[in-house]
Amino acid sequence: MLLCLKFFSITFASIHEITGVEDIYYVHNLFFNILFLLAGLSGLVLSARLFFRSRKSTALSYLTIFVLAISMAILELVLYWSADWQYDPVVPLYRLLFFLWAPSVYLFFKKKLHPETYLITTRALLVHYSLFFLCFVSVWYVQSSALQDKAPIYVFFDFVANRVWFKAVVLLVYFILMCSDYLKMNNRLSSYHKKYIVALFVYYLNLIGLLVARAVLDHEPWFVYVSSYAFAVLFALFILFTGLVAFFDEKVLMETFYNPDKERRARKTTDANAIAIGMKGGFDPGFHDIAFLKDRSSQKYKNSGLTESMVSQLKSNLLKLLEEDKVYFESDITLDKLAHLLNTDRYSASQVINQEFGKSFYELLNDYRVEEVKRLLAGTMFNESVIQVAYSVGFSNRVSFNKAFKKRTGKTPTEYMIDARKELGT
Repeated sequence: MLLCLKFFSITFASIHEITGVEDIYYVHNLFFNILFLLAGLSGLVLSARLFFRSRKSTALSYLTIFVLAISMAILELVLYWSADWQYDPVVPLYRLLFFLWAPSVYLFFKKKLHPETYLITTRALLVHYSLFFLCFVSVWYVQSSALQDKAPIYVFFDFVANRVWFKAVVLLVYFILMCSDYLKMNNRLSSYHKKYIVALFVYYLNLIGLLVARAVLDHEPWFVYVSSYAFAVLFALFILFTGLVAFFDEKVLMETFYNPDKERRARKTTDANAIAIGMKGGFDPGFHDIAFLKDRSSQKYKNSGLTESMVSQLKSNLLKLLEEDKVYFESDITLDKLAHLLNTDRYSASQVINQEFGKSFYELLNDYRVEEVKRLLAGTMFNESVIQVAYSVGFSNRVSFNKAFKKRTGKTPTEYMIDARKELGT
């Protein structure tokens, strides 16, 4: 804000000294600089907001990096264009900030598509952001040394940081990766979010197109100047668009891109096909369908960082929590809380449940809850209402309890209780 006020004071002072029509170009330049300055500062505010919201959605942390990078690029361009600031670094910062663009957009997109299964490790982050760190550290360190003209590492990273074709290729590679993921998940994506994804792709393609044009006309000084303004406009538009989305329709950014209903329908179709195949082959689908699901989960997590011994240990700890500590009695138990009790992350806990039990987190909990209800309903000293029993073992409402119970027993709780007591002769 202080920088903004300082810039305004210098701007108005400069305009006040203008006396002729020949200076109208200078007035226009100052006007656009003010607009871009406001866009850059707005981007900094927006990135701060996204950062604080990223506690509820990890994907937003990568969108934060992108918004912060383009905001700083705009502010540096304003310094370049302003005649009142003597800003002329050896290596412009925005050339290095470029290497934050593609990885950040890709990781944001990937995490929104696969919030549960895509685990971004420290190693993965280092790989995606390696070019930025290598260019930043090497270029700025070597520039400050006395042997800068003789350092081969500077020559290499200066080449990387200043070649527009190389940057266009980097953007294109990440775009292909995003398109590949989009096509794989297309049938399971929410139609509500598809519009945002298309807008993101169109914007990304504009960046690629502008970089390619910049590379082709790199020898033309006039286009180099025009393209820098074009980039500033694209950056400002993205900041404005993201700011409006965050203010008026934040769930676009907070929710996952895929449609859970479509995901469940797809899984049911796959599972039904597996059962049908099993029945044709003459085996019991009740057992072999679970085996099939476990095998499918094993294939899904084959590239996971968990070893067999780690999976075995987590499974043992999980069974202890379920059978001895009875954590399913807590109606507000979540996958995050369970992962905390297992001293692991959410992704690893989900992997163990899917891979070792062939079930989802809530299906596994309800299995144990229903077994506990069955034991209580069959007791000869049972005097409580059925719904009180359901609440006591962790169910949060009557509908979910009845549905889960009948799914696992084929009977209503009352029918089961009557039949159980008949068998006991009471």
